[in-house]
Amino acid sequence: MSEEWCARCRSHVGDYKSLASLAFTGLDGNLYGNSDSTNFPVTAEFAKSAIAAFSGASPSSLTLNGEKFIVLQKNDECLIGKCGRKTLFVYPCKSSCIFGLSVDTDESMNATNGNAACAMLSEEYKKLGY
Repeated sequence: MSEEWCARCRSHVGDYKSLASLAFTGLDGNLYGNSDSTNFPVTAEFAKSAIAAFSGASPSSLTLNGEKFIVLQKNDECLIGKCGRKTLFVYPCKSSCIFGLSVDTDESMNATNGNAACAMLSEEYKKLGY
């Protein structure tokens, strides 16, 4: 994991307040960076299983850090899972993959804006060749 990528992830979380955490991996699952690896422990194994869902049948759920995210949507562009107030977003790019997490609060429903943030980041990184 690169400190440069971790700083980039933290910067994006600061820019997009609807995101609680953000991680980038390669399409091989290799972790580039994470904004908060303690609360959002995206591992190579988890990344590989989530990325594999884009080339096969959609899993009914993904388990991250002991929490089971029920897959609500999967298409060529993204996979979205929900666990209580948390929403997981997986966006594959050209050579990387974006993993985002939003957490709804009593004051703010962040899932829609978190999804939009990950979609924008995905488009931005695709244009850059990632």
